[in-house]
Amino acid sequence: MAGAGGLKLNQVTTSLRCRWRRTMTSQRAATPAFFSLSPRLTVNRPFLFIIYEVASRVLAMGRVIDPSSK
Repeated sequence: MAGAGGLKLNQVTTSLRCRWRRTMTSQRAATPAFFSLSPRLTVNRPFLFIIYEVASRVLAMGRVIDPSSK
């Protein structure tokens, strides 16, 4: 948007909060229970993330600079 006034957009900041839930299904006591635990992910450095829809449409992109902060 560069017109007669020379207005220019430099940076846009937005906030997105995501929450992941771990669920475990339970089986009946009469059947043997074989559980396959999902791999554990420990993030200890900055990273980028993309949240996308099944149809491959990007819903959000972002970066985490300090994963140790809450």
